[in-house]
Parts: sequence; C-alpha cells; structure tokens
Amino acid sequence: MNNKLKYLVIAALFVGVFAAAVIGYNALSKAYTPPPVNFELPDSGKHPDAGSTGGDTVPSDVETPSDDAAEPAEETEEVLAPDFTVLDYDGADVTLSDRLADGKPIVLNFWATWCGPCKSELPYFDKAAAEYADEVTFMLINLTDGQRETPDGVKEFMEDNGYTFPVYFDTEYSAAIPYGANSIPLTYFVTSDGVVVGGYMGAMPEETLYNYLGQLLELEKAVKETP
Repeated sequence: MNNKLKYLVIAALFVGVFAAAVIGYNALSKAYTPPPVNFELPDSGKHPDAGSTGGDTVPSDVETPSDDAAEPAEETEEVLAPDFTVLDYDGADVTLSDRLADGKPIVLNFWATWCGPCKSELPYFDKAAAEYADEVTFMLINLTDGQRETPDGVKEFMEDNGYTFPVYFDTEYSAAIPYGANSIPLTYFVTSDGVVVGGYMGAMPEETLYNYLGQLLELEKAVKETP
C-alpha cells in the first residue's frame, strides 16, 4: 500500500470514528436530564474554584470584606439560607427575609455585567422571572463594587438589553460573602421556609434552569403539604 492510499484509509477511519462519537453524544444529550439539585452552601469564606465551573472570578483588585466577617454555618440536616441586606432598583434596603415573607420559593443568582458567562444566561433568567412571577421570587444579585460595577452602569446595561428581571445591588457584599460568590455566575434555590435545596455553579443552560425550577416547585409543593 502506497503512502497516499494509506493516508486516505486513515482519514476515512478518523471520519468514521468522529461521526460515531457525534451521533452518540447527541443521543445521550437528548436522553439526559439534570440530577436533583443538591449543591450545598460552601463553608464560610471558602469560595468555589472558578477553574472548573466556566464562571468568572471577582477581580482581585476589588476589595471585599474579610472572610473573618462571615459566621460559620451551623451543622444541621437542613441548610438555612443566610439572611442578607441588598439594595433594590430604587436604592431601598431589602433583606432575604423580606422576600421570604412573600411565601414563595426564591432563586438567588449572583452576577455582574463584566462576567461573560453571566451575560450568556441572563436572557433565560429574564424570561423565567417573568413566566414564574406568581410562583417564584427571583433575586438577581449584582456584585456592585462601586468601581467596575455601579448601580447606574447596571441600570444602563439592563435598559440596553431590555431586561426586566428583579435586580439587587450587593454594595457591601452582604450576600456574596456568606454564599461564597467569588466565582460567578452562581445560583441557589431556596424554599419558602428558607431552606437551601440546591444550586448551580457556572452559566446555566435554559433547559437546565427550567428543569431545576420544576424541581423547586415540586419541593415547594411537598413543603406546603407537610403538616
């Protein structure tokens, strides 16, 4: 067999293997459904590693409060969502407990306009926040350092993109520290009784977000039915 023919045979085998791999991947992708949400809160001060999540890390030049300021979570069977205070669109103080008082489960999403993966999932969160407004409270928490990220800049970003999701400004990192938001985007799911039931690190595909919302509402239904 001459060299030219040998190369043609090798190329044909390579194409065949690649095609089989693509077909197999597509089949698995269609059959795959996300596992139940089970991502627990990190230990206080222990932040997720951005290297494996596809997310962006908070810039090193942004000053954040000392990890010593975060109190360790109590070791219990249920992980209670730490309360925090952020600013709403009009600059008024809002706490997580304020929103829990509405009696709906909550989706917490940490993001910033400089974060590419965050921006890729924002259209899905904007759509879901509108569709599930009567059933789920969305709190999209912006890491507002006052330098690279400011309330005015975020508002301009939202207007330019036509977003209407509820945005909150974490100017003191009151939420970012206890939730380990050193790598974003980062999402948590909380039941109406304040229990963290799971989360997702990195940019979330639209189908995954909706599947997780379905699971959250199923858990919420169970909570409501529990005596």
